[in-house]
Amino acid sequence: MNDAAPGPCGALPWPAEGAVTEVARAVREGLPVRLRAEAGWPGAGTLPPHVRATVPPGTAHTLRVTDRTVPLGPYGAALRPPSLTVGVGARPGVSAAEVVELVERALADAELSYASVTALATVAVRADEPGLLGAAARFGVPLRAYPADVLAAVRVPGAPSAAARAAVGTPSVAEAAALHAARAVPPKAPPPAPYGPELPVPKRLSAPHGRTARATAAVARRPPAGWPVPTGRGVWGRRHPERAETPAPAAHPARPAHPGSPEPYEGPRRRPDGSPRDTPA
Repeated sequence: MNDAAPGPCGALPWPAEGAVTEVARAVREGLPVRLRAEAGWPGAGTLPPHVRATVPPGTAHTLRVTDRTVPLGPYGAALRPPSLTVGVGARPGVSAAEVVELVERALADAELSYASVTALATVAVRADEPGLLGAAARFGVPLRAYPADVLAAVRVPGAPSAAARAAVGTPSVAEAAALHAARAVPPKAPPPAPYGPELPVPKRLSAPHGRTARATAAVARRPPAGWPVPTGRGVWGRRHPERAETPAPAAHPARPAHPGSPEPYEGPRRRPDGSPRDTPA
C-alpha cells in the first residue's frame, strides 16, 4: 500500500490506495484517466468525461473502483467502496488479536481489501465482548449487534450449528450477521433481490497456536450494482453542471465509519496494525 487518502474523486469520499496524489492531480487537470470499475457499478457514466474506460493510447493514469486487492502500478489508484461486512462469532474471553488475525486472513485469502469493510457484526449477547470491540476499533469500524431471533431468520449456506443455538440462541452467527449487516447498508434503500449480498468468505475458524479456536468469521459483499454513485463536486476543483452539488463530508468525529454506513465513530480510521490510514503504509 502506497498512499492512503481521500479518493481522487471527492464526490466519492471513499478510502483510496495507491498513487492517489498523482491520479487526483490528473483528474483535476483534465488529463485522460483510464477507469477500471467493477462490472455492474452504475456510477461509471457519472464521472468527469476524461475519466473513462476507453482512453487514448499511452494514457498513464488508471483509477480503479474495486474492493478487490489488485496490482495498481506506479500511476494507478483504487477507490474502495463501502461493500463488505464481516460477521464474527466468538466465545467469551476471545482476544482482539485472535479476531483481527482471523479477519485479516479471511480477507487476504479472498483477495478483498479491508478498506472496504464497513462494520463487524455479531449477535447481541456478544455486543460487549472486549475482544470484538477491540477488533472493530483496530479496523476503525463499528461493531453492530443483532438479536438472536433476527439472525436465526437469515438464510445461510452453511449447516446450522446446534452448539451456537444452545449458546447464543441462533444456529448461525458469523454468516447470518455478515449477510444481515450487508442488507442494512444503506439502511433506507436495500438493493433489489438480484443485487442482494453474496458470501465470498463462508464461515471459517480462527487458528490460534496451540489453543482451541475461540472465533469464527464470514464476509458478505454487496455486489457492484448496489454500490453508491457519485454526485456533486470532486477534488478536481470545478463543478460539473450535470451533477447536483452536495456538501463536503464533515470532519471527524461526525462522519460515519465508512461513507454509506449510518454509524458515527470517534477518531480516524486505522489500519489493523494501529497506524492511521491517512499515512503511508
